[in-house]
Amino acid sequence: MPTKIDWTEELWNPVTGCSPVSPGCRHCHARQMAHHLADPFQVTLHPERLEIPLRWRRPRRVFVCSMGDLFHEHITPDYIAAVFSVMAATQRHMFRVLTKRPERALDWFAWLEHGGGRLSDGSVIGDLLDHLAGQIPSGLPLATWPDLHAPWPLRNVQLGVTAEDQPSADERVPLLLQLPASTRFVSCEPLLGPIDLADAAGVTFWDDPSAGISWVTTGAETGPGARLADSDWFRSIRNQCQEAGIPFLHV
Repeated sequence: MPTKIDWTEELWNPVTGCSPVSPGCRHCHARQMAHHLADPFQVTLHPERLEIPLRWRRPRRVFVCSMGDLFHEHITPDYIAAVFSVMAATQRHMFRVLTKRPERALDWFAWLEHGGGRLSDGSVIGDLLDHLAGQIPSGLPLATWPDLHAPWPLRNVQLGVTAEDQPSADERVPLLLQLPASTRFVSCEPLLGPIDLADAAGVTFWDDPSAGISWVTTGAETGPGARLADSDWFRSIRNQCQEAGIPFLHV
């Protein structure tokens, strides 16, 4: 689904629905949109949507689970593996996965590495398609899929966390830096307080793409009852990004 979000071109929601985990969830835009559509916003799997990226021929930047959290505790490891299988099989697209649950993401990658996905070695994906075969409803023959010889971690998958204030940044950013990802980013939206990203990361040079944060986006809360943000909070994060030499986007 096309979108007006500045840092992506398409929305892909093989999962919808979520539950609050922090103050930033109070006026969740996705929850408000779901209520507008008379959706209860319960965590729901949509296996019929798994194959959608396969049908996009033109390369696209894709926001994964804009209406939920792929690493929600109610989503089974096999289904997360099915989503990653699609991303691995469509290297022409760039996927961006944003979560407020990096601890669950760490658990999932540990599950994958220790037998869940049967990694064939430390650098390539093994048999993730087996997980997909049990999830995709169309029965799309696996012979029509490209062989999975993609490097691990996937170069076309960017992993990010939401950090709305310093406590959430201190909690989530260090976990993000432990995730096996070629690119990591932080979404400071809705920004509810000042954030020192270097302090949260626990490092001085946090812009190293192989070990740190590669880009940052910020935004204020919107909608009814939105909490006000201080413009100095945004300037501070912008200045941090400029000093680190990484892209900054305010939406």
